[in-house]
Amino acid sequence: MFTRVKLSTRLLMLIGVIQIVVVAMVYLLFDNSKRLTDSSDWIIHTQKALSKIANIEKRIVDLETGQRGYIITGKEEYLDPFNSSIAIIYQELESFSNLTADNPSQTREIEIVKDLLDQKIAELQETIELRRVEGFTAAQEVVNSDLGMRLMQQIMEHTAIIRNEELRLLEMRSLKPAEAKQKTNRSLIFMLSLNIILILFMSIVFLRSIRAPLKKIEKGTRNIAKGDLDYRIANPSNDELGRLSKAFNEMLDELKESTTSIDNLLFEIEERKAIEEKLKETNLRLLHNEKTLLQSNAELEQFAYVASHDLQEPLKTINMFVNLSANEPALKANENLSQYCTFLTDAADRMSQKIQDLLEYSRIGKSRTLKRVDTSELVETVLQDLQKSILENGASIEVGELPVILGYKLELGLLFQNLITNALKFVPDGTKPDIKILCTETEIFWRFSIKDNGIGIENQHTIKIFDMFKRLHLDEDYEGTGIGLAQCMKIVRLHNGKIWVESEVGKGSTFFFVIPKKT
Repeated sequence: MFTRVKLSTRLLMLIGVIQIVVVAMVYLLFDNSKRLTDSSDWIIHTQKALSKIANIEKRIVDLETGQRGYIITGKEEYLDPFNSSIAIIYQELESFSNLTADNPSQTREIEIVKDLLDQKIAELQETIELRRVEGFTAAQEVVNSDLGMRLMQQIMEHTAIIRNEELRLLEMRSLKPAEAKQKTNRSLIFMLSLNIILILFMSIVFLRSIRAPLKKIEKGTRNIAKGDLDYRIANPSNDELGRLSKAFNEMLDELKESTTSIDNLLFEIEERKAIEEKLKETNLRLLHNEKTLLQSNAELEQFAYVASHDLQEPLKTINMFVNLSANEPALKANENLSQYCTFLTDAADRMSQKIQDLLEYSRIGKSRTLKRVDTSELVETVLQDLQKSILENGASIEVGELPVILGYKLELGLLFQNLITNALKFVPDGTKPDIKILCTETEIFWRFSIKDNGIGIENQHTIKIFDMFKRLHLDEDYEGTGIGLAQCMKIVRLHNGKIWVESEVGKGSTFFFVIPKKT
């Protein structure tokens, strides 16, 4: 039955039994230690109570001593013990009462003592006042009446009862620490003995349960080492050793089968070699294609630059001749032709601006070196360049704390300029732009955000707007070429970053872009 249990479970059972016994020992030690502490506390408590009752008796004697000294001499200084004892004795009684509040018999005795003490103090004060007013004889008559002596005897009888009760409790409580100590020793001896017996028993059972299977596995490995592939390890148990034996047997079956099919194995090796050769050829082709693609991209960028640059001259020529033609009297007289000339001029200007933006796009990342860029100063410079537009629109711009990052300064300036310009431009009529430029830091990148209160963007367009020449509005509504956000995308990718927008129509947009700390 025990062999059906996992080895780890058996080990945990052994450790668990040990831990239970240890916990029980700790609990017994704690409980007995607490008993010892409680017994000591009660002994100290009782000694405090005895000290209090002794002090009370002393104060009562001081009361009577002060009274007699004053009656005999008539000198006020003899009343000092009387006055000081009156001030303290009731406090001592109250303190003793609190200490013995758990003992009803002591509480009753204290109440009796308080009542008798009130009577005694009243008698003492009466004799003192008679001595002070009527003289020694009048006071002596009250003293000779033996009232004070009887009260004093009753007080002392009851304080003796109280003291005897505390002495009884002290004697009883003094025995408990020794009893607790003996009990602790007996408990420790018992638990240690039990712990040793259980550990020995569980260890023997555990070792016996694994010794026989280990010997079988050892014998099996020796036979396998001699080349006996027909040998099988017999171990019917369901524990880890049993599963190990089964795994050994399965390995032997597979090994035997493998050795009988060596030709297939060699053929498979040859096939793998052929596949590896094909993979090498494929990798070489991929590397060649990658180089070709990089060259094509470079050629396309060069073509875009050349085309953008060369197209400027024909447009300038068109613009010049259209402007010259517009000044001809015949054209001025013809409203339609004059309007056509205006359309041609506007179209040429727009084409020129698009070509200029395309030229800027092709130049992004050309002949640049990475350097440390203070984006706070960079944004301040961009805002100064856009000051006219900011004042015309009555814009409010809030700039948070921005970091110094590793990047391309000119391209980053263009990135901030495009995003801030869009935030100034795309606002509803009659609305003053409200723009917030912030940055947060993570462990691996800087996360910039430019938030506005503009017209917003529909969800289906939040990705398309970064495409080249992608515009969502007519020139009559909002002017532009549709290249600005494409430039932003290229600049962020140049820094191995990412750019995106979160927007809601009518409530504004927030453009986010992240720049890695190590570009």
